[in-house]
Amino acid sequence: MRVRVIGFGVTADTSDVGGVTIAQSNNDTAPLSLLEAVSDRTLRTTPFLDWTMSIEEPPGGGGRLELSNTQTVALVNDHLTLFPPQGDVYQLQQPVDHTPAGGPAGQVVATLLQFPVTLTQSTWPAPPRAETATGSPRPAVRCRHQHDIPYLVSRKADTMSDEQAQLIYGQGQEACPDGTFCLYRATNFNIGQTPGVGDKILAIPLGTYVNDFSVYGFDHSGDGVSSVVNNTDADNALFSAADQRGHSLPVDRRSSIANLARIAMADSPNGSWNDQAQSALAAPFLGNLVVEQECKGKWQDWESQKWIYSYRITVRAEETRVVKWALGFGDLPEGTILYKGFTDVFWGQVLSDGTDGSVLLASPERGGHTIDPGTDLLIDIQVLYPNEDRAHEHLTSLNAQHLG
Repeated sequence: MRVRVIGFGVTADTSDVGGVTIAQSNNDTAPLSLLEAVSDRTLRTTPFLDWTMSIEEPPGGGGRLELSNTQTVALVNDHLTLFPPQGDVYQLQQPVDHTPAGGPAGQVVATLLQFPVTLTQSTWPAPPRAETATGSPRPAVRCRHQHDIPYLVSRKADTMSDEQAQLIYGQGQEACPDGTFCLYRATNFNIGQTPGVGDKILAIPLGTYVNDFSVYGFDHSGDGVSSVVNNTDADNALFSAADQRGHSLPVDRRSSIANLARIAMADSPNGSWNDQAQSALAAPFLGNLVVEQECKGKWQDWESQKWIYSYRITVRAEETRVVKWALGFGDLPEGTILYKGFTDVFWGQVLSDGTDGSVLLASPERGGHTIDPGTDLLIDIQVLYPNEDRAHEHLTSLNAQHLG
């Protein structure tokens, strides 16, 4: 069935750019939206929109900025159980470029990378009954929601852009400027490297993306990214391919990874993230696979006198089903290993057990335990550490990978 969205509005108050408003610009230019049956109990809806975005205090000043999307916006939710939506989360299908309203069509100044938005049918007065292209009645949907908008990445050279990323030189975590996501050429934050030669750092300001590290001399050779420092207040991400594609590796706010060789990656030529990252986003990233963790407790192993930490890991798919997957974390201290009480009963594959500093689990070799939209996959995991430490309560760079 095809429907038309006839009212859409989003407002947000931010600390950096003031008020942001998105309003549907013309409901006659966008294609009719889709309403499809996925199963007997599940619906998929894809609203298509054209809108105007108003930014009260844009970076660089100059007063209120009015932007228009350059291509039709497509939102999607493929696990609805009721239509019209009632508090259901939709995701942006692909990034959307924006130009100044009324300006040259090719003058892209901002890109909306992600837009997780909750939609609810409004209680506004009902609009006139509408007809579908085949002449039968069609639902008319109005949507309005209050939402923060943290995913607007500007391409203006004087604000947030790829051009603001800077190649600097230095050693140690303290070489990373505050408010930046720093990528180091060597492990252990370049310590011991030749100054001005082997101690390259790519410093990426918060809110900025870099599409290809090779432009800065970081590639898949031995001269790639080997350690990272996130000196910002936002969770950032690395990607194994250019243009924020491939596998993604989260790097928590105000955290660091001294050796990416201690973070396993499926399908990597060297088995890890060392020298493999090719692009980055200094902002939160939400892909199809979402992973959450909770430390459930700890106790001492009477036999080894080491410490067992127990975690519940929750994995879910936001949009599409995942049949083959891998789950990893790393940067573990020497002497750490998956506890045998877990490995003896785990139904999937253990590709790396922690002895090399990283853990990599995978879906069963013969299939099963898929990750489906609307259904959480729970994994209770135990890790044996050489000592008791509060730092062990959080797994470093926990990530899920969709395998081909």
